[in-house]
Amino acid sequence: MVLLIQYTLIFSAVLILVALGGMFSERSGIINLGLEGIMVFGAMAGGMVMVLLPDTVSKATIVILTLIAAACAGMISSLLIGIAYILKQIRLLSEQQLICLQQLLQLL
Repeated sequence: MVLLIQYTLIFSAVLILVALGGMFSERSGIINLGLEGIMVFGAMAGGMVMVLLPDTVSKATIVILTLIAAACAGMISSLLIGIAYILKQIRLLSEQQLICLQQLLQLL
């Protein structure tokens, strides 16, 4: 039972940080539905960096480069979505979320 609680706390730390970021964005008046997608982009970039680095690189360097790549991928995906919102001049209201997502898909 203790092991289950330990693993729950370890794996929930990432989701807690994402929920905290979502709380700050909603508090500022922006509803961000793409938090999980940003996490996926970061995870893919981090995994790609880990796979593509040679075995001769130290473990600390791999961890640091993976974290930097994941953060950069999340920022770039957020930036692209933000630019699409600005270029299309889409207003984000809670009842218009699906319409805005459809307009973004048409833009891309």
